[in-house]
Amino acid sequence: MKPLHMAVALTLMSASALGCDACGCRPNSGIWGVGHGFDSSIGLGYQQAVFHSRHPGIFDPEAISTSQELFRQFQLNGGFVIHPKWMVVASIPWVSNVYDIDGEYNTVSSLGDIQVGVRYRIIEPEKERDLGMDGQISLKTPTGEWEDNPLYLPAAILPGTGSWDLNFGARVWKPLSERWLVDAFAGAVIPGENSDGEQFGPRMNFGTSGYFEFFSESDHLALFELGYVGMLDGVDHISVDGRRTPVEKTSGQFHSLTLGITYRLRQFMVRGIVGIPFSQSFADGWVTAQPTAQINFVYTFKKES
Repeated sequence: MKPLHMAVALTLMSASALGCDACGCRPNSGIWGVGHGFDSSIGLGYQQAVFHSRHPGIFDPEAISTSQELFRQFQLNGGFVIHPKWMVVASIPWVSNVYDIDGEYNTVSSLGDIQVGVRYRIIEPEKERDLGMDGQISLKTPTGEWEDNPLYLPAAILPGTGSWDLNFGARVWKPLSERWLVDAFAGAVIPGENSDGEQFGPRMNFGTSGYFEFFSESDHLALFELGYVGMLDGVDHISVDGRRTPVEKTSGQFHSLTLGITYRLRQFMVRGIVGIPFSQSFADGWVTAQPTAQINFVYTFKKES
């Protein structure tokens, strides 16, 4: 298949921006994960992340509790082209998280934080192997449950953050041949403060991937993906009586190897990705991440590119 067509096969996807506290990191409706295609589409995605945490006792720091945090999120993603260079994007998440501390389970399931934004085609490839680039900005709204948590669950387990957050992202890609394509992306999240005076730390995601087309016919194709994703998370803060204080053990970094398969048949596409952490340092080592998984189904209802 032509390299330009291979690039178009990778359309609107969901990439995770993470909100983290001392008990792990939530998937965060990451529609700023910019795809290569510039087509009007709608998709359904699922992503899962698991963390293991240790917690010192409130009255006895030597009494260590252990917990497991299971973050599960379903997302309805959509993008609609309004101009050859402009697209409106949106993401509606449904969150179902499980918090297990010392064998005691708590489950939270509800609507998460909705995101809306716009994408701009910065560099339009004119030839088959030209460089392409997209940029995107989106606003995360505080639609998910947050305040007055009666179960005293960790903040990251709750479906929302209670804040308005700005998300920025950009992706550049370059076909190398009829079967190979490489890309790189970077994104940042600037969180706002919620009504309880809490603010998650700023976050940055970045990475690169290579795609190999190992099967192609006239109306369908399959791609293998190998890449790297990194995440840096800043310190959370809380404001009480006008005084802003940093929260301990809420910052760190994760680095993962990613493996994925994409299959496209006419207007339908399915893409599965796993992330395998190979280096992590979060909350002074009290929090560790397990391999993550993500799958997306996309239908392109109006082809533009």
